[in-house]
Amino acid sequence: MKLYIVSDTHMGMRSGSQEWLKMTNDWFNDDFIPEIKKTFEPGDQLVHVGDVFDNRQSISVPVQHATIDIFEKLSKIFFECSGQNSIHILLGNHDVWKTTTNEITSVDCLKYIPGVKIYKEPEIVQFSDIKFLIMPWRASIDEERQCIEQFKKEKPSYIFCHADVKNMLTD
Repeated sequence: MKLYIVSDTHMGMRSGSQEWLKMTNDWFNDDFIPEIKKTFEPGDQLVHVGDVFDNRQSISVPVQHATIDIFEKLSKIFFECSGQNSIHILLGNHDVWKTTTNEITSVDCLKYIPGVKIYKEPEIVQFSDIKFLIMPWRASIDEERQCIEQFKKEKPSYIFCHADVKNMLTD
């Protein structure tokens, strides 16, 4: 089993610039997705570690359309081969409407795509025989520390998080 990891795609960056959208779209369609098609095996997983979108307040229709199209193409690879959630999206600070809560997010438009799971709250996930703590955006360093402390007893081997790791200590 392989993990494909991508982060901080910031769809709609530079105030929704069509030039930047084309560059990002081209990278996904000409490089990333073809590489996955060449190397994918059933059971592989994709983890997007936050900031799918760039602007938490508004997303243009072309940006939303391109993003949905990309994740639908990824779903055709991951979900159609496994029939399970194989695309994991953690919320990043740019994906949440308010930085104090993960309730309303820009990535909610992707939750209807087969095989996509969006993480709004921390949880332990097991890929193959390895435990991961999945920690989406937390509102403060204290919440990050509490999360790590809460899940420490489950002994995850790795953490996927969208957070500042400066000043974050774990055992």
